[in-house]
Amino acid sequence: MHRAAGWSLIETLIAIAIVGVLAALAAPALGHALARQQALAAGNDFLGALHHARSAAIGSGARVILCPSADGLRCMPGTRWDGGWLLALDRDHDDQPDAAPLLRAAAAPQLRIVSSRGRPLLRFRADGSAAGSNATITVCHRGRAETTRLLVMSNSGRVRAARADAANAAACAAL
Repeated sequence: MHRAAGWSLIETLIAIAIVGVLAALAAPALGHALARQQALAAGNDFLGALHHARSAAIGSGARVILCPSADGLRCMPGTRWDGGWLLALDRDHDDQPDAAPLLRAAAAPQLRIVSSRGRPLLRFRADGSAAGSNATITVCHRGRAETTRLLVMSNSGRVRAARADAANAAACAAL
């Protein structure tokens, strides 16, 4: 007797059940990887904006600001950058863009981006140095402390990535 090729209904249901169980087991790990990648990408975007701001200041010979902005046109007070940011020339030193921003960016709603106290905006002088005190920008995915990344800017304008300690990570994730 010759048996027909193919799968029976029971074999198909068992295969679907196994795939479902494996997918359920992989989902949390995939969610963690996605959150970590989003925070890393946001940190890299912000790092790129800092480098761009410094280069723009040197290239234009004018003061350049990088500040939080919800509308992409005006700087907002405060240390939260979650709503986005802008980069612009500030020749009149009023801490607002002189004209249309050179760069606008919007952050993802699930991310938290916070600068250190006393640094509501970042200024670069024509020589590439950063006016004010050292600044730390903390980037993380809301509710996930393990995704936290720090960006540190010195007065010389140098920017580097750093590891977040447990206190910084917990504070960012709780925002």
